[in-house]
Amino acid sequence: MKDETLAKILKVALIVGGISAVAPMVSAQGIGVRELQKMMVPTPQKIERGETLYEQNCAACHGEKGQGMANVKLADAPGKTFQTTDLTEANYRYGGGPLQVYNAITYGLEEAVAGQQPAADAQAPAAQQPTTQAPPHPKFQHLPYQSRWDIVHYVRSLGPTGEMTDPTAVVEKARERAVKGVCDEEIKASIADKVAPKGQEQLDKGAELYAQQCVSCHGEKGAGDGPAAGALQPPPRNFVGAKREDYTNSPSPLGIFNTLQQGIEGTSMASYANLSEDELWALTHYTLSIVPDDVEIEAGEEQIVDACRALSAPEKPEAIPVDVAMKALIKDQVEERVIRLTEYGAPRINPAADPQAGQDLYVENCVSCHGVAGAGRLKGPYGAQPPYFYMKIDRLVPAMAGGSTEEFAERSYAGVHATLPSMTPASMLSKKEWRDLHAYVATFDGEGKDQVIVESPEATDQGATPEGAPAAGEGQGQQPAPQQPADQQGQQQPAEQQPAGGAPQGTPDQ
Repeated sequence: MKDETLAKILKVALIVGGISAVAPMVSAQGIGVRELQKMMVPTPQKIERGETLYEQNCAACHGEKGQGMANVKLADAPGKTFQTTDLTEANYRYGGGPLQVYNAITYGLEEAVAGQQPAADAQAPAAQQPTTQAPPHPKFQHLPYQSRWDIVHYVRSLGPTGEMTDPTAVVEKARERAVKGVCDEEIKASIADKVAPKGQEQLDKGAELYAQQCVSCHGEKGAGDGPAAGALQPPPRNFVGAKREDYTNSPSPLGIFNTLQQGIEGTSMASYANLSEDELWALTHYTLSIVPDDVEIEAGEEQIVDACRALSAPEKPEAIPVDVAMKALIKDQVEERVIRLTEYGAPRINPAADPQAGQDLYVENCVSCHGVAGAGRLKGPYGAQPPYFYMKIDRLVPAMAGGSTEEFAERSYAGVHATLPSMTPASMLSKKEWRDLHAYVATFDGEGKDQVIVESPEATDQGATPEGAPAAGEGQGQQPAPQQPADQQGQQQPAEQQPAGGAPQGTPDQ
């Protein structure tokens, strides 16, 4: 019930003019864990965009090449100068993991820096004030969250950040923000102020409004016995006798305000959106003064924060023309492919697999669409009768066989093979055939060839993460790619993500 109420509160804010101003459309509220995971993948496209954004927003303090600068003055720290971080050496004082860098760009470093700045000498001129390594980093929340992630990946590309990861607490906080959104402190303060009664003058105004608007149904004392009550089904709320669980919306300031603003669908409780916001709050607090103390719910910290997160959400963007959207989708396919292959991880080949047997399977079942050695080919028209479907089959590369044999097989038979007629019956292959086919696809040329590993028999038997050894003749000395969290693995992929086994890729090369 609380979530439904808070969702309506957001509508209240937009209709009434807001419990407070809505945050700009850049704050990445509730983008979801999946979107967060995509943002964290450093693609060449993000790094390229990030370079331009860095030049526009960061170079003035960190230098054109990220080498850091001395004696930097900031508006937020008058009378002080700073030595900014040398990004080329990755000398991050407060962590260089991708989320930590994003947090510095988005939320600043005020909390980290507090209490650690050298004391200024009030008698010394500004030029002689101490230089520190920890300036109060500005917040770049005016940029869309996607742009901030582009800057993150460009900045990290300037120095040796490969081993820099985020602490567990930082990751958990980022996931929580991705799911729930972020509460803007100004909005929170505004909500907390409004849910608190303002005194007798506000209650008197509420009593006046109640007599004008509510008595006919709810009665003079709020017992649900007004002159019109007998004709209403369901009957009007009895504020003095109803139990807490009887309320459609909670008997709290936010719940009553929402009821007055929106009404209750399917009942005679109408919306009073014609009243001003101050009038609605006056009527809210007077109504709550009728409700028994043991039934009323105070607007606690958790409820205020939840409402704040809803009100801090970005505005819904305007619709764009279909042709513009299609062009954007086509352009994004290249980057989406990089993200997808990265998430698959390194191809992990079963030690019992036979690539030669896999080649025989491939020739028998897959070559007609995917071409010799996964070279790809144009195929069309596809289908026995119009309208024909023309497909372009992308080249298969080892990275498309990323992950275990089970993950490779699931992506194959649960994808386009299951949606197009006359496709190879991929789901009918045995476990051994999938192992062999997986091993053969991993021998192709292209992305991921230097990451192929053969699982150790012990790891295969126990289902553990393999220590691994390079595939025969492939990528000697290479280490397996970092494994993705469990919730990123085994997901069904869109049709254009198909690996080997007879499926078309479905998207044109860019």
